Amino acid sequence: MRPGTAVGAACRVDPPMGVDSRELELGKRAAAAAAAALLDDGMTVGLGTGTTIAHFIPALAERALYLRFVASSPANECAERDL
Repeated sequence: MRPGTAVGAACRVDPPMGVDSRELELGKRAAAAAAAALLDDGMTVGLGTGTTIAHFIPALAERALYLRFVASSPANECAERDL
């Protein structure tokens, strides 16, 4: 794969050796909550296509902020409309 080539969201990524998949998901959830906590009303947020976005969108919804979104995929665009 060439540098800078995007990997599709449908690609399966195994956790690093020695890392339990539940532990990995807990880490993603914590990272998403921490990122959502950094946002304030009126900010513009870019929504990427990584696997952590599945935890980030609900964390944003809990904050009930007024935000503008730029989605990098149709699926994320639909998800941000549900916020």
